[in-house]
Amino acid sequence: LERISEKIHVVKCWMTGSGAATEQQVTVAQAAVEKSGGQIIPSQRGRSLIDHKGYKLEDWEKVVPGLAVELGLSEQEQSSLLNAAFREEGRGAHFLEKFEGNRLSTTFISYHIFQSDGRINIVYGRHEAMMEAASSGTAFPM
Repeated sequence: LERISEKIHVVKCWMTGSGAATEQQVTVAQAAVEKSGGQIIPSQRGRSLIDHKGYKLEDWEKVVPGLAVELGLSEQEQSSLLNAAFREEGRGAHFLEKFEGNRLSTTFISYHIFQSDGRINIVYGRHEAMMEAASSGTAFPM
């Protein structure tokens, strides 16, 4: 159990960048969006999510479809998740961008999977952010 707890901590650090973006960098990025006439809009789906779940290896094939829906993975991305049953460890990260009028929503999905004692552990996260330009012709700062 201690080994799993340590592994989960390491994975969460990987997923969050270990605080790689300073508060000042975030403020500067937000100011750049606002200077160009846009704004940062809080996620409409609620909080950012980082979670850990463990499953028996033999149940993995049955639980993957539900995990894929929870994370918003495509069919191809779901098949990569399914292949975790054949690896000791693996990870994935996906960015999904969607334009709706003058809004750009970005979803970042990441997961890290590792096997231990006949179980597959998955630490996963999903974060959504949205920017809105003042008009649909305004370019987003990237």
